[in-house]
Amino acid sequence: MDIQHIQLVAIDLDGTLLNSKKTCSLRTQNAVQAVLKTGRKVCFITGRGVVDTAPYAQQCGLTEHLITANGAYIWDIQNQQAIKQTGLDADIVDYTIQIARSQKMFLWLFTPDNVHFETSDYLYQAVMNKYPGFTSDQCDLNQVDNKSILKSLFILQQAKALEIKEHLHQKYGDRVHTIINSTHTDDPDDATKELVYLEILHSKSNKGNALQHLCEYYKIPLVNTLAFGDEDNDVEMLQIAGISVAMGNANTSILAVAQHKTLTNNEDGVADFLEKYLL
Repeated sequence: MDIQHIQLVAIDLDGTLLNSKKTCSLRTQNAVQAVLKTGRKVCFITGRGVVDTAPYAQQCGLTEHLITANGAYIWDIQNQQAIKQTGLDADIVDYTIQIARSQKMFLWLFTPDNVHFETSDYLYQAVMNKYPGFTSDQCDLNQVDNKSILKSLFILQQAKALEIKEHLHQKYGDRVHTIINSTHTDDPDDATKELVYLEILHSKSNKGNALQHLCEYYKIPLVNTLAFGDEDNDVEMLQIAGISVAMGNANTSILAVAQHKTLTNNEDGVADFLEKYLL
């Protein structure tokens, strides 16, 4: 496979760059650093916020940009400023808070510098166990500036997630973009193992639009991009990238749109592909 024309590599984090222990292996770190040494750009593109993405960027030597909150936020590492921010409309934020309170559901609100929640229940504890060091703030959600929210995220049963997703699209139409993702667990004792993440974003917030924006910023043709992903929030990115790669642990939606497949995240699938075809 000839992919030497690639100028930008876009890599999802959870389930892709990171293994099931939420760590980036030394082999993967070395592979990413080797790509950077060729003069190519590497961008992590994730549903996480900047604070929880930055440590991995530092490990791998990234110094330019991060795409976070599933495409709602593009962060300039060197200049410590956003180059793109697409927030969720304030009235939709308020409505997701109403849903969470009325149905006693766990909700996170993502802002550029933090993740806010109201009730610390067993789900919160389970997620904290799975994402050690995750940045979060317990508070009255009405005290958070609802104009600064990048996305709302519920953790719930899949059937309920589908119900709320349908309701939100009926109520707000094309003002919202919703994603249902797995909770990335292979631990049989994980309290979230039968649950999913339901994310609510602005209709224009997705990884594909963010990747296109960053390519325009760099003046890099999309055909010269390589992207790795594993979950539904990666679909738009893989559809728009010049070369798309599904992880060995990817779901069926990703396998259907990706041009290539690599090993699983626990087998250093990103590093293996980069070493074979780009380095």
